[in-house]
Amino acid sequence: ITVLAYKTEDEAVNLWRKWFRQYVLPREKDGRVIRPRLVADGHEHGELYCEITCDRQIELVRLLRSRGLRMDAWWIDAGWYIRELLANPPVGQWFLVGDWRPDPRRFPKMLKPLADELAREGAELVLWYEPERVHEKCPVLPQVSHLLAPANHIFSRRYDLSNPAAVDHLIKTIGKSLQDNGVSFYRQDSNGAGPIHYWSSTEGALADGRHGMVENLAIQGMFAFWHGLKRAQPGLLIDVCASGGRRNDLETLRQGAVPLHYTDVGYTDFIAKQRYHHMLNQWFLYYKNIAQHCYDGERLNQWKSVIDIAPFHTVYAPAYLRDDNTAEQQWNEVWRKVAPYQVDADYYLLTPEVFGDDQWWVCQFHDPATQTGVLQVVRNRENRDDALRVRLKGVHARQRLHFEDLYTGIQSDGDGVVDLRLPPDAATVILYSPAP
Repeated sequence: ITVLAYKTEDEAVNLWRKWFRQYVLPREKDGRVIRPRLVADGHEHGELYCEITCDRQIELVRLLRSRGLRMDAWWIDAGWYIRELLANPPVGQWFLVGDWRPDPRRFPKMLKPLADELAREGAELVLWYEPERVHEKCPVLPQVSHLLAPANHIFSRRYDLSNPAAVDHLIKTIGKSLQDNGVSFYRQDSNGAGPIHYWSSTEGALADGRHGMVENLAIQGMFAFWHGLKRAQPGLLIDVCASGGRRNDLETLRQGAVPLHYTDVGYTDFIAKQRYHHMLNQWFLYYKNIAQHCYDGERLNQWKSVIDIAPFHTVYAPAYLRDDNTAEQQWNEVWRKVAPYQVDADYYLLTPEVFGDDQWWVCQFHDPATQTGVLQVVRNRENRDDALRVRLKGVHARQRLHFEDLYTGIQSDGDGVVDLRLPPDAATVILYSPAP
């Protein structure tokens, strides 16, 4: 439990952000709070990442760099471990988890050559795992069955993390995989029914009538597992995906994890995203976007892309392979100016907490020490107000400011009262700093 004393909602939000930034967000190897990242991936065809190869991933990294993409990380999601594609498996090929060795045909030297290629330009490998679950068709099942909970649900069993032997096994198995594959950012998913079904079955097997002890020990086991991974791979960062935001409790995040994938719904609902991102800016500070949904066909939609700016920026790699990627390069330059404020600055919503197609949505990120900041300005499609006046928060009285629209390049000077004009279904980003 964390208790904060405050007078206003704005004060509460930014007191929480300061506390969360200092005591909860993970740290980089140099001691700084986790930094924003521009992330690309190499999915081209097939189900998720069940058919990618190491050689092609390296080729894509080099190709995207040659097209001007300065990436901080490379993302590989579920499927890199699949050895044989089955005919119409329930749920999907990727669901057959449990053996965390790369497919030797596709990755003959594992993923380390890819990680080394990325590291040459200062980038890192983000790799997906789902360590708790073992699919019933996974060949390792007989070897680890004594470490699993009794229940079988959705073709799978789960490790009994209330058992220290199971925790030790996972630390050794996943820790070695992280080392062998050169993983810097560990993405942990959790699918199926979740752990409670398995906790209940384990309690039933104990037959002593107690309830809750298995859950308590299993959560301790999960935290011990993560600490073990960090010992195996110093500087490791952790994403607690868990089917989209199912482990966003304070104690979990205090283990040095971030909730990158905050939901499995609403990928293309950009009105809902305004509400989502407002909440995430208030509480968690660090989350990701999914850039591929910001396109209308092959055209980058600026209204969508401004809404979708996030500290962990996953670009749509195929767009960089086209003849003209000017819009993508501009978006990335805008992102690089906005994202540090999203992590480091105070946050204010300058429009009412009413989210809809008939509203404006204006967010302010403000650095009180430098009196600089940025505005995300969005006018939704059905809004009828051609202009909107907002008053900036946190700005010193009588402070003169210099404003720059990062899309149009228009610059002006003024005070803390800003008049905004946009057509419907439009958005922009405005940077401000003390006027000379």
